[in-house]
This record gives sequence, structure tokens and C-alpha cells, in this order.
Amino acid sequence: MRNWHIRLTSILGLVLILFLLPTMPFAQEPQDKVIATKSIIASYVGAEIGDYNHAIFRTSDGKEVDFWCSGEMVEFLNKYKGKKIDITYQITDTYIPEARGVQRIEVIKDAKVDNQSFSTWKKKKP
Repeated sequence: MRNWHIRLTSILGLVLILFLLPTMPFAQEPQDKVIATKSIIASYVGAEIGDYNHAIFRTSDGKEVDFWCSGEMVEFLNKYKGKKIDITYQITDTYIPEARGVQRIEVIKDAKVDNQSFSTWKKKKP
């Protein structure tokens, strides 16, 4: 019983840690940093679906380009395979967990075919 105060202090410290641990902020992924917003007109070829979605396009000079995109964007684009699409995309520095760091990527933000845009289509989608 001579060291009761040491034991009590240890127990109180442990209880304090257990109560405070859930409220402590942990390392958060950095926010995307937009470097530039650009546009291009190209024909939609298709998509690669994996850990991330990539929409593939062919430019008028025959060059193949691809952009990161959402699953909803792939759904929209798949209706217009082979058609020329006006694509608005952003070059961003984005945290990619699999790369364990920030990578510069190009992400589609909107796409327009004739009078139909992805942003309008998404709003009307049930």
C-alpha cells in the first residue's frame, strides 16, 4: 500500500487516454488542389473500370487520352460511344491512397454532347 498513489495515477492516466482517444484528430487526407481547368473535344472510346474509373477518348489527330471520372460519368458517356464530346476537366493534385501520396491527375468535371450535359442529366436522374 506504500505506492498506492503511483497505481492510482497510472489508472487515472489510462482512463483519461481511453476517453480522449476517440476525440483526437487523426491524420487526414489532404484536399484536392486544382491546378487548372481545361476543355477538349474528343470521341468517346470506352472506359476502364478498376480501383478507379478512366474514360478513354480519341482526339481529332488520332491520339488516345484518358481521364479519371466517376461511375455516373461512365454511365452517361456509355450512351454516346463514338460521338464527339465536349469535355471539361481539371488537373488536380489528389491524394491517392494506393500511391501513398499526392499525384497529379486529370478528372472530368462535365461533358456535353449536342444539347445534353452530364451535369443536367445527373440532376434529372431518378
